[in-house]
Amino acid sequence: MEIGDRIKSILNARNMTQKELSDRTGISTSLLSKYLSSDLYMRSDVLCKIANALDVSVNTLIEDNPTGTQTYTECVDILSRDGTPLSEQEKMELIKIIMEHK
Repeated sequence: MEIGDRIKSILNARNMTQKELSDRTGISTSLLSKYLSSDLYMRSDVLCKIANALDVSVNTLIEDNPTGTQTYTECVDILSRDGTPLSEQEKMELIKIIMEHK
């Protein structure tokens, strides 16, 4: 999975738009779009800005580990409920994910 795809996956899991990421990073939406589509090489300073804006480590974005990334996005998806309590099934899914990847 490419870095841009990982970032898009995190944005999707958080229901965040590229415009919101652009606002948080100060990177124009057109430039951000080029980075995310791999049309432009992502410099380390840009990668750091994006990681900080998403509150993830740079390693999360560059690690070539689709399973780890999928696990992360699954957790974010389960936890990003706008304050709605988790169902018992969601709690069990989250516990399962954590236990399998510790």
